[in-house]
Amino acid sequence: MTAGLWLYAVCRPWIVALPALSVQRVAPLDDLGGLEVTPLSRLLGLAPSPIGAAAIVAGPQGPRALGVERCLQVALLSPGGLTIPAAALRQRRLAACFPVTLAAVPEGLAPFGLVLDASAWTSA
Repeated sequence: MTAGLWLYAVCRPWIVALPALSVQRVAPLDDLGGLEVTPLSRLLGLAPSPIGAAAIVAGPQGPRALGVERCLQVALLSPGGLTIPAAALRQRRLAACFPVTLAAVPEGLAPFGLVLDASAWTSA
């Protein structure tokens, strides 16, 4: 699951990584073409997080806009991650975490990020 390029985005208090192959495009909120934005923080069961952009993710019912604070970069996944046992999480869609090694990371974020399977978010 960790091969290939990933889109890194901020969803406080986390940096999240979405597989770049599932992201059709990244857009500012004023350029979504009528798509309704679903805050990724809400899908993760977190407190509301600022939304400044959306990752448009492909899904079986069409594209879905996942709201994030901002997108940082597209890159390989940071080495040194680990799999999170499904029984340890309420949100069973989370599969792994990775150490945050990105330059220019916003302050106040966790020292590790969450790997998300974007295809799972298209049906929620």
